[in-house]
Amino acid sequence: MKFSTLDITTFEDFRIGNAEDRGRGTGCTVIISEKGAVGGVDVRGGGPATRETDILRSENTAEAINAVVLSGGSTLGLEAASGVTRELAEHGIGFRLGDAVIPLVCGASLFDLNIGNHKAFPDVAMGIEATRNAFSGRFRNGNSGAGTGASVGKILGIRRAMKSGLGTFACGDGELEVGAVVAVNAMGDVYNGAGNIIAGLRSEDGSSIYGTIRTFKGMVHHEKKKDPAEETAGMTDGDYIGSVSRVEHKEKMKEVARAIKEEFSRTNQYKKTEVPETDRKNREDREREEKLRIAEELRKAEELRIAEELRKAEDLRIAEELRKAEELRIAEEHRQEIMKKEEAAAAAEEQSFIENAASGRHMRREEPEEEKAAEVPAFPETGGSREEFYEEKAADEGDLGYDIPFNTTIGCLVTNAKLTKAQANKLASILHDAYARSIKPVHGTLDGDTVFVLASGKQEVNFDAFAALATDVMQYAVIDAAMSAKTAYGLPAASDMANRRQDI
Repeated sequence: MKFSTLDITTFEDFRIGNAEDRGRGTGCTVIISEKGAVGGVDVRGGGPATRETDILRSENTAEAINAVVLSGGSTLGLEAASGVTRELAEHGIGFRLGDAVIPLVCGASLFDLNIGNHKAFPDVAMGIEATRNAFSGRFRNGNSGAGTGASVGKILGIRRAMKSGLGTFACGDGELEVGAVVAVNAMGDVYNGAGNIIAGLRSEDGSSIYGTIRTFKGMVHHEKKKDPAEETAGMTDGDYIGSVSRVEHKEKMKEVARAIKEEFSRTNQYKKTEVPETDRKNREDREREEKLRIAEELRKAEELRIAEELRKAEDLRIAEELRKAEELRIAEEHRQEIMKKEEAAAAAEEQSFIENAASGRHMRREEPEEEKAAEVPAFPETGGSREEFYEEKAADEGDLGYDIPFNTTIGCLVTNAKLTKAQANKLASILHDAYARSIKPVHGTLDGDTVFVLASGKQEVNFDAFAALATDVMQYAVIDAAMSAKTAYGLPAASDMANRRQDI
């Protein structure tokens, strides 16, 4: 039987739900197995933020878990899993020990604190809301759930990054079902199945996709810088003007020497005749003086030309600095205005929470009728900029960026296949191949890339063949995370940058 695409929310054994705070740029996604599913996990990179992954180790007791939570907020966002645990317990879902019900909930978080409000993260209330939404069928990809504040291409700082999101893909053949949910928040770029970049590091002016690998090649090591004192040693002010290097100076002097030689050859094309010794000496003196005069005039002319070039360059530099200073001043004014609005909104939200708590009502976030790209300023070409939210340090291509230390892709594969716990863990390891196919570079020393597996155990499979299929499914989910994202928080999405990739 042939495989065809499916809606992952139609899987009989799993429920998926989101909750997010788009205004502050964070959210969480929960994948629930009410009857429990065999779980596996594989964590890579040097900076993971995870919860309860040890219970998935093959040698440990638990054979099944009840939920996986993917969230923003870095380690703070792991709090959302506690909300999921509480809500599942209320529904009687979990491991039973006497009268107690203990849901087994694992989770992983990505870093999105540099996107919206750096104090915002998925909390217990958001975890509860995501769980309720899963039971009511409220789920979508793109700028939702754990993908709300996701971004990619951040090696030179968030100013040149692009918006990513939450991706999904699923397929089945009438008996076997397999799907994936992935929140892509990578340092590197996302590639489609044809090997082309669709989201990642943008060019300096933000108009096209430049590419992280291309930039990394110039960062393998730095050239040793010469001591300025060595470069200018033995030079006078006349020899070394402004910022002209010693190499440039030598080249200019060679040109002067060639000109002197040519002039000497031209002025000495006369017929040799016998002349008195005194006349010959006087003529040689005059010729020597003429050569010295010509050399001096050529040297002065060259110095004047170099000085004029440097003056023009300095004028351009000053003009550029003035322009940047004006941009920073305007950005700071916008930032202050936005911060005031955010503080007022936070105060109003806190007051609303207090009033709802006093009246016994649960605070719930309203689901927007339609996700609009204009809910936050877009990027420079559409009239907004990242600087409207935060003062941005401009990183050049000689630095590794200052705000990129936490970049993580977190995902979960769900299936009705029958897997042992050891097989689920092995499959999680294999599924990192999907990350490597679609994200380059993929694992860094400060990433926390994580893959979970949940298998409900209904359909026998050939493990190796199934692993190959599952890897494709996970790869397509990563690509969907880039393609389904919408422009937000000053970062353009792939849909807005189509056909604007620089040749690499």
